[in-house]
Amino acid sequence: MKWITLFLIIITLSACIIQEENPGGLLLYIILNNTDNNEHPDTVYYSISGEGPDSTYGDTKIRINKLLIQEIIPGKWKFIIKAYDAKENFIGTGSRTMTIVPDTIIETTIIVNTFPESTPESTPEPVHEPTPGPISEPTHEPTSELTPDPTPEPTPDPTIASAITPASGVQIGETHCAYLDITRRTLYNVSHTMEYSSDGKKTWTDCSGSIQQVNVCSGNKIWVRQKNDKKIEQFLGEVQTLSGPDLIPGMAAVGIGNWNDSPYGSPGESLEIRTYFTNTGDQDCTSSSLHFRYYLSKDTIITQSDILLVDYIRTPLCSAGETHFTGTNFIVPNVASGIYYVGCILDATDVIEETNEDNNTTRPCDVAGFFVKNPSTVPEGAFKIVNSWGTGGWENKSDGHYWITYRTMKKQEMKIVYYFNNYNEVYTPTIIAVFKITHPYRDECWITLGIGDPEHPYMEKDLNSRWGTSLQSGHTSFPDNNIAVDISEFSSAINDLNLYLKVKNSGTSPGKIHNFSVEFYSDYKTFPFKIRTGSSCTFPGSALTSVTIPTQGALTDTEIEIIQPVSRTFGNKPVFIEEKPDRAELMRDMASAGVYDPDTTYKVIVKGKYATGEVPLTAADWEKVLKLRDIESPMTRTGLPLSIDHSRTQFFPPIGNQGTEGSCAAFSLGYYIQSFTEAKEHGWDLSTTSWTRIDPHLQSIGGAPGSNRDKIFSPDFIYHQINSGVDEGANAQLAAALIIRIGNCSWAQMPYNTTNHSKWPKETAWREAGQYRGYKVGNHYWDYHQNGYFIIYDDSDIDLLKRLLASGFCVSTSVKGDVDGIYDLLDSQDVVDNVTIPKMSVNHANTIVGYKEGSVWDSSNPDK
Repeated sequence: MKWITLFLIIITLSACIIQEENPGGLLLYIILNNTDNNEHPDTVYYSISGEGPDSTYGDTKIRINKLLIQEIIPGKWKFIIKAYDAKENFIGTGSRTMTIVPDTIIETTIIVNTFPESTPESTPEPVHEPTPGPISEPTHEPTSELTPDPTPEPTPDPTIASAITPASGVQIGETHCAYLDITRRTLYNVSHTMEYSSDGKKTWTDCSGSIQQVNVCSGNKIWVRQKNDKKIEQFLGEVQTLSGPDLIPGMAAVGIGNWNDSPYGSPGESLEIRTYFTNTGDQDCTSSSLHFRYYLSKDTIITQSDILLVDYIRTPLCSAGETHFTGTNFIVPNVASGIYYVGCILDATDVIEETNEDNNTTRPCDVAGFFVKNPSTVPEGAFKIVNSWGTGGWENKSDGHYWITYRTMKKQEMKIVYYFNNYNEVYTPTIIAVFKITHPYRDECWITLGIGDPEHPYMEKDLNSRWGTSLQSGHTSFPDNNIAVDISEFSSAINDLNLYLKVKNSGTSPGKIHNFSVEFYSDYKTFPFKIRTGSSCTFPGSALTSVTIPTQGALTDTEIEIIQPVSRTFGNKPVFIEEKPDRAELMRDMASAGVYDPDTTYKVIVKGKYATGEVPLTAADWEKVLKLRDIESPMTRTGLPLSIDHSRTQFFPPIGNQGTEGSCAAFSLGYYIQSFTEAKEHGWDLSTTSWTRIDPHLQSIGGAPGSNRDKIFSPDFIYHQINSGVDEGANAQLAAALIIRIGNCSWAQMPYNTTNHSKWPKETAWREAGQYRGYKVGNHYWDYHQNGYFIIYDDSDIDLLKRLLASGFCVSTSVKGDVDGIYDLLDSQDVVDNVTIPKMSVNHANTIVGYKEGSVWDSSNPDK
């Protein structure tokens, strides 16, 4: 949960609809209620626009709290609210679709995502649909005559920008995130993959969508569960009465005030816990006080047996239908280091008679992940690092790797880059978008796939690795072949909304979309079971053009279930806690790791045959990355081993040689790290693979794997999409972002070639890449929060890196690879142990594959 990345403003729409003498028009009063006005006192303007049957309502900035909209035609309307700061810069938006019925009073809630810094209105808006929860589901609509728009079940994917992010390791849409609204006889946050029981699990009924009407009576016990895994079930509560108050706690956040997340802390530190709660019942609470008890738990299930943080009493209570925010301070208890979860039990003394007494505890999807840091000193040791310059020539021992001691790592403040691949489960695409585009300059085109309204999308996915920009792949034309992109993350909503391809042409030259189709698969190794196509079109210069495929209602219920990808969040996997660093910390990290300077040369030829090429992030990109705070995994719960070496496993590819091309970032993230994790995921044995110095097919200076090229991954698929079309290097985090969003193909599909730096992949390479995608670390859905980093400053960072390696990951780092660089410090055993030299600038990506410490670390014989 990352409240630091946005502020939350709740705007309540109260629509009093009056039948006029003219039956074709209604009057609509909209009342704005900014409940966060302590944060934004009279500094936010709003605009309201509406899209409905045969008409629209204008888009005028307002600052008043009531607006009269005339001549509203009955039918389905979509209302869009945009927020502007005092300088009238666009800062956020939200929307809600509803059906306007004569003689009806409607109350609903729209969540508006506003950002701390102004964003030009031309910037594409992230997803505007709120995450299911008490304040974002249409739970405040007290009449059955109001028909809410179907709300597709969101899935935790890199392309989804949710208003609220669930706790790490919890997937939106899982059974434990569902809840019951007795007053409205409705289940929320369910899906067609679930079933419910109202008689204590004696009989079960299929859910028809994310909102399910149920007939309940006093004494009914309501359960929901997954149809495909009946062990995943949740008790939603026993119906006490059909009328009365019903208090439900919402999402929790641990911070330092004003919802600034601080998901880590040390024993004795004072922090703030905040949450919101909603009275979804039809009656006010009459008790004089409301007890909140906040707990620290080792799992996402909050109980009274967990560690009590604070007992907090709040007055006054909220009336029927109201939502309130509340919070108090607590002291971090003296507990062992590790990941915990914070949540509350509302009405902890059970003095309020409610319609449902079983929903007063923070739901597992709403707890706040929290890491307790109890710093300890690590023993002496070193990390094993693999280079991409082959063996010999640059080192003293011809084995392709070297060692850097812990204390040298801290002195050099080495940056670590990572991404998540759940190697316990094989990923298979179910939806592929296929299109062909011609335009003379790729870097003038910004290509986006999405569903819903292209101007106000439900989900979007940029083709480029850098979010919100034109393609960073060169001032050259598109390939003369189809581009195929995995969009399986759209599966939850693609049958409810239409799919579109959007091209923003910033140049003056026109282009053409030759074809656009979407393929649905039950088995990606065979043919698609259904294909839908859109029309072709020419797109002009300096314009935004969209092509749509009518996917809404195209699939049967059975087909919808088929296209749901196998979950990559279940199972015995690590849990990451990460956040966007605060301003002071970000400035320190930028100063340490460096910021891109167009006047600096990052690709340097060393000894006439090796190239560097790690390019720092731009200042804008630094604003868009997340920082790893902790990782917990089954492999680390019983303690860390004294040594780890992934390069000695059967899954690691042979030592490679990038030659004179500045592709070290693509070699680190693609060739080494992705080949290793995909081999683990698929059970491939790469141990017999050797590196061939000369590739007879390409005459590449660097060489190629001698075998298993269909199981070792291509550096060029990555490098050619992130290097701006020139051989001047690239950034490792953009390489990770591309693997997350698009994937990567094998060496066989796109062989490495040091003489070509801009050729784009052929169609078979694009299609293969969709099978091999990394998965986003954590549960941060903003599209530009694509991967993570941290920097080795102290022993706690050393420990974090060790736990990351022990959890089964290899990571990328950066060193100075040219003259007076890190390799000049290698001793006869290829160990770097020097804390007297100043911190170096960096220009070359390497890969960390393991460590040794304590009794097994011997600097005089590190490879024994």
